[in-house]
Amino acid sequence: MAYKDPKTMTDQELQEALKKNKAAYTAMSVIVSLLVGIAAYSTLNKGFSFFSVYPLMFAPIAISRYKQYKEVLTEINERNNN
Repeated sequence: MAYKDPKTMTDQELQEALKKNKAAYTAMSVIVSLLVGIAAYSTLNKGFSFFSVYPLMFAPIAISRYKQYKEVLTEINERNNN
């Protein structure tokens, strides 16, 4: 799915995008949290390894999903206030 600017979306598309972005953001947050926990455990027990920095590869994806979610939510709130 290509990213579409929330300002050009219809209200229906915004509601669908909000649901999709929230689900994607939640899933990525859970995955990154699990990876951070695994990395911490691995680092404490076996020392520094590849898995110590592995969560850093997924963090930008979670951050971009969060930004997209906030953009859609902001646009919905702006339309509701007008």
